[in-house]
Amino acid sequence: MPIEAGAAVLEEIERALTALTRNPRIRGLHRVLSVESGTALDRPAYVALANLERGPMRVSELAEACGVDISTMSRLVERLECEGLVERARTSDDRRVALIRASAAGREMQHTMGAFRRAALAKLLASWTDEERKTFARLLDRFVGEAEAWFKGKGQ
Repeated sequence: MPIEAGAAVLEEIERALTALTRNPRIRGLHRVLSVESGTALDRPAYVALANLERGPMRVSELAEACGVDISTMSRLVERLECEGLVERARTSDDRRVALIRASAAGREMQHTMGAFRRAALAKLLASWTDEERKTFARLLDRFVGEAEAWFKGKGQ
């Protein structure tokens, strides 16, 4: 679609994305759900634990999956390890390499927070039809994939 032909639609999408990323109430949703769920799990910790659902990872792999630099992830992993939410395990191939995995407590906390997030989404989308929710999920997933591919092409 030429930019000129869809300028009004692109402006509408841009406004919605700006509201989604800048609106303090929307940005505070995770914090509210963290308190309501009793997890006290901040957003970076939730994202890291959610990524560890796929299995143990090196700090560098986890940093890449979460979109942060290695030093930031190292500090987060140290904090989560002190809180008992992740564990380090040495690999049998190379004892110098540590794999990070969610502990039982970390998995439980992430699952609890995930359930509260899904319940909040159900409330937010309660007035939508099943078809609208399916379409939104499909298009949002497609948008995320396109954005990730675009950023990879930019070397980000």
